[in-house]
Amino acid sequence: MHVLVSYAVTGAVCLALEQGLRALAGHQVVSSVTARRLTHALMGPVFMGCWPLFSATPTTQEALLAASVPLLVTLKFALIGFGILNDDFTVRMLCRHGDRTEILYGPVQYGIIFTTATALYFQSPLAVVCLMNLCVGDVMAAILGARYGKTRWPLPVGNPKTILGSVAFLVSSFPASWLMLHTMGLVLPSMHPLPTTAQLGVVSTAAALVEALSPSKLDNITVFLSTLFIYHTFITA
Repeated sequence: MHVLVSYAVTGAVCLALEQGLRALAGHQVVSSVTARRLTHALMGPVFMGCWPLFSATPTTQEALLAASVPLLVTLKFALIGFGILNDDFTVRMLCRHGDRTEILYGPVQYGIIFTTATALYFQSPLAVVCLMNLCVGDVMAAILGARYGKTRWPLPVGNPKTILGSVAFLVSSFPASWLMLHTMGLVLPSMHPLPTTAQLGVVSTAAALVEALSPSKLDNITVFLSTLFIYHTFITA
């Protein structure tokens, strides 16, 4: 498939998902909270699911072209967050408290991480693990931790995150990463499954702990950076 066709299909699929979730929220089929969480959880796997449309050995130009898909969305969110572009519906859908500047933390950070991971690690296991931790683990920690979590982490002082949320992060991000890696064929047949699975478990556990101890406005960034570090330490060392 020609690279421009791959790019167009990827962009169209991601746009269709975003517009579909907007429509569901707009028609009150789902709440704005649910739409926000679905956007956070689904956009990444859907985007990565389009990566095989590109060549198996992508060039730098292909990686940058693919990275421009989340980049364009991120630029739109940044314009909304800074008040340059008016989009009240997006603010209601993506912001917990209706403050447009919230977009500059969650959605914009999310987009920057996706753009960076795609540009630097396109079609690599590292990119998949980093992004699945962010998409699946972070969302499940927020949902289950906020709803059912009662015991909070003692540090740092005033930490609103719960131990149950961290467990939810681990038990969701670990199998999600494993499944996405195998689905995309990014686990080499020569790799012994048990050590590889154990290493992936270490990465997911470390990311869950970092998420638990990070400020809420910065946990997207800290999860991404910690996953990069731990992955290089335990898997590619």
